[in-house]
Amino acid sequence: MKKIKLFQIICIIPLFLCGCRGTEVQDRKYAEYAYIKSFNSNVSAEVYFFQSDEKINGRGNSLSEALVECSKKTGCDIFAGHMEFIVLQADNPLDILIEIKKECDIPDSCKIIFASSHQNKIPNNDCIEEYEKTLSLPVSDVSNSLDSFLSPSKSALIPSLNNNTLNAAVVSSNGNTINLSDDALKGAGIFHSKTKKTWLFMNDKSYSIYSIKRKICISKKNDTLRITFKLLFKSKNPDISELENQTAFYIEKYVNETIKKGCDTENVADLIQQKEYSFFMKHKDEFSSLLENSVCNVCINGRLYSLAID
Repeated sequence: MKKIKLFQIICIIPLFLCGCRGTEVQDRKYAEYAYIKSFNSNVSAEVYFFQSDEKINGRGNSLSEALVECSKKTGCDIFAGHMEFIVLQADNPLDILIEIKKECDIPDSCKIIFASSHQNKIPNNDCIEEYEKTLSLPVSDVSNSLDSFLSPSKSALIPSLNNNTLNAAVVSSNGNTINLSDDALKGAGIFHSKTKKTWLFMNDKSYSIYSIKRKICISKKNDTLRITFKLLFKSKNPDISELENQTAFYIEKYVNETIKKGCDTENVADLIQQKEYSFFMKHKDEFSSLLENSVCNVCINGRLYSLAID
């Protein structure tokens, strides 16, 4: 075996330390988050950096062009591989996400927040963590948001920044937004979350529910889809029936404002494909209408509640 001399090893090491394209660390700026606006193929990007109050603006016919202009203005390469979140205001969020996935170095784990109108205040990580804690809802990342927009209902449940307040909303791939009511947000936090424990607020008091298990059951009768949202939980509250009724009320609100408006926030399409593939193929091009016309029920700890449509 041929021996490698020590001086040869020493010469190789700097190539790895320099990073891609031989860029030195001091010649690179690290993007922390960005505010991206896209309308009629005109894209602007406002990039913020780690440990800095500096922000750089760029414009172009695509996000890639806007980011290149940002790099030119700052005089350094902008590294987006650690970017933590993006505030997106766009009439074509699907196109922007596809470009992020294919053309930009922004990671799939970068969180997405949708802005329905111009926002003067950009949230920070503390604000995002408070959103996740208060609503018990995860923030969608690039990968999850893109999967949702490419689903049959072409919509995603993601954080929405409105009047500088962060709440969840259903956003369609063409940029239309359905802002959820406070009660629907509570239902989303209970059912859409993957956590095993959360809190219910009733009569100015909070109650812990735990050992939460969620399940969606589907069936069909003729050409009508039937969906049952099942929830099991435990609580130390002595009047658990009151908690069950309130939980059912919140989930009903959530289902009314999402599923019954044709928005598949719970990936019902995947369940139908697995169980009733031919039925799914028959209705995939009109999937939103299939959801709107479905019969929905909520089942809490074995007790069935008929969904009351507002």
